Amino acid sequence: VLEIVGQGSMGEVTIVQRKVDNLEVCEAKLKDLEERSLRETDGTAAAALEASKNAPLTNRPNEKRKYACKTVNTLRMKDNEMIEFINEIDILRDLDHPNIVQLFEVYKVKRKMWIVTELCSGGDLVSRMEGMTESECVIVLEQILRAISYMHKRNVCHRDIKLENIMYENADVDSPIKLIDFGLSNKFTKGEKMLKACGTIYTAAPELLLGTGYTEQTDIWSIGIVAWVLLSKTYPFMKSVEEMKDEAKKEKLSSAKYTFGEEWEDRKISKYGKDFVANCLRKHPGARWFACDSLEYIEDQWIPY
Repeated sequence: VLEIVGQGSMGEVTIVQRKVDNLEVCEAKLKDLEERSLRETDGTAAAALEASKNAPLTNRPNEKRKYACKTVNTLRMKDNEMIEFINEIDILRDLDHPNIVQLFEVYKVKRKMWIVTELCSGGDLVSRMEGMTESECVIVLEQILRAISYMHKRNVCHRDIKLENIMYENADVDSPIKLIDFGLSNKFTKGEKMLKACGTIYTAAPELLLGTGYTEQTDIWSIGIVAWVLLSKTYPFMKSVEEMKDEAKKEKLSSAKYTFGEEWEDRKISKYGKDFVANCLRKHPGARWFACDSLEYIEDQWIPY
């Protein structure tokens, strides 16, 4: 362990580096401890953990690279928290894309779990958005859409795309973008709606507010909101849960009514930026661009501009 970077009620996040050379011996001991700890545990959370062990990881940490390690005490987790935690592991095991945070190892010993992932040390979008130009915004959006296009082709919906879940890999100006936090992600079936209400209020689509069920196109709405905030530095509908008490704002969101205000003119945002946002923020999910269409527009029209 090199540094503790975060602590909470259920555990901590640290920056780590591999120390043990004999990985096979270490893993054999961990496997034995895992099997014994599972025999001591029962319930929904244990079943979810057991199910998560079926898919092997394809990546191994190297010795010099630094990683992020999330340590959690499963005894402090409620069943629904454990299921979301295991869901994130299962989703990430099936994804391998340069713009999605990479999962390397998962260990469980008695009531503790260690999740070793790629380290994203460059901060989130919130930390860099203030002085971001339109040309910088479009490069960020292109990378997000590459990740989402990849996910949607594999029937995975993120369900919580927001500024805080989009990270920079490092502190470089041209650092790659990484999509993180897959705890609410879901594997969907084409043509069937998802029903569980989840996500963050400022990027939530109208269909979530209306409770009519939703498809993977909810991710496209969220990307449209992210684009709006990056380009104009304002929020088109709501910014916090407290604003749900404002009936006028709720109506504005549920009907997808918005206008490009003075800040768009002040910042001289191009027609390409406005067209992109408008096609993501259509009320009817089927009328929104699909991820592949949005990506094609960015690469063929917006970036060349």
